[in-house]
Amino acid sequence: MRILHVIDSAGLYGAEGVLLSLMEAQKRLGLTPGLLSLGTYREGLKAIEQESDERGFYVLQIRGSVGEALKTSVEILRRARQWGADVLHSHGYKGDILLGFLPQRIRTFPAVTTIHGWTSARLLSKVGLYQTLAAAAMRNLDATVAVSSRIVTYPALKLFGVHPRVIENGLPELAFPQGFFEREHADIAKTCEGRFKLIAVGRLSPEKGLDLLLRALAWTVEQGLDPVLVIFGEGRKRVRLEEAIRNLRLTDRVFLPGYCEKAYRYFPFFDAFVLPSRTEGLPLTLLEAMQAGIPIVATDVGEIPRVLEQGRLGALVPPGDFKALASAIGTVWLDREAARAKASAARQRALKDYSAERMANRYLALYRSVAAARRCRAPFRGSNSRI
Repeated sequence: MRILHVIDSAGLYGAEGVLLSLMEAQKRLGLTPGLLSLGTYREGLKAIEQESDERGFYVLQIRGSVGEALKTSVEILRRARQWGADVLHSHGYKGDILLGFLPQRIRTFPAVTTIHGWTSARLLSKVGLYQTLAAAAMRNLDATVAVSSRIVTYPALKLFGVHPRVIENGLPELAFPQGFFEREHADIAKTCEGRFKLIAVGRLSPEKGLDLLLRALAWTVEQGLDPVLVIFGEGRKRVRLEEAIRNLRLTDRVFLPGYCEKAYRYFPFFDAFVLPSRTEGLPLTLLEAMQAGIPIVATDVGEIPRVLEQGRLGALVPPGDFKALASAIGTVWLDREAARAKASAARQRALKDYSAERMANRYLALYRSVAAARRCRAPFRGSNSRI
């Protein structure tokens, strides 16, 4: 079976990491995954295109403008037929809209989509409009998948009668080399020596709650702790965060080295991983931290509380409450033995219940189901001989 994954990627973030893990697992299952990367005329080679090519996956590029949506949709179908795709799998607003608004008699391929996690947005905002259009388009797709059970309750999905099934993210077993952070960031590592070391990983954007983490850090300092924080990521709120660091007098405690691929390799150096998001689906970084066996402090959003078994495997705090976040961070420091015990149990759960193979097998069952349903409804003109 050939699965063509469709995405308009802005970098190697959580959704891209999950997609790459899925494609690798599909290859191990004997399937043939490929990448169809969307973008604008101004964009050159994207990070996910380069990474996919280096891993040996077939990569297609389609560039277009907003006003060329129909042309782009037709081009997706043409290139998919040329490659011999059996299933189209969208990962994001753009693919959902371009595929979902095509009549099924024209889009002869089974098409599914995965919602990796929508951010909270006003209906009249740009993101809110994309979410509404995507939800409307999903009615015409063969299946919609959510990575979190909480995503299923999103108002836009309810409005258009879209009922996603849940397939949780998964990862292969990762390697965590000792001393990696110290080699890559020697100056920061030296500053962190002998202090309570925290790490956060994510886009520097409002929904990630990093502004709250900075306030929580300042609060822990007032309570007499000596924490340091390294945040790996880039984004449009970097200047705001840098300003907050100065205003909170945290310049000697908070470091922003920028985006780093495979930042999970740094986890062994740190005492705790903090995920202060205001909204999430099932974040890849959470599963990475669980595999690393590092104590976790996270907000009670998305699938996080279920994955952490309502706090049994890591500290949970209400989103937006920086004092609760600070208190949880302090508890990890003061009761390190209990925190390490939780982290050890979290690692076992991640390896058992959130593997890439399990995720890939569930998607394979879905592909077969939607392909069979299409064959029952009408003669299927796509390339389905391998299904």
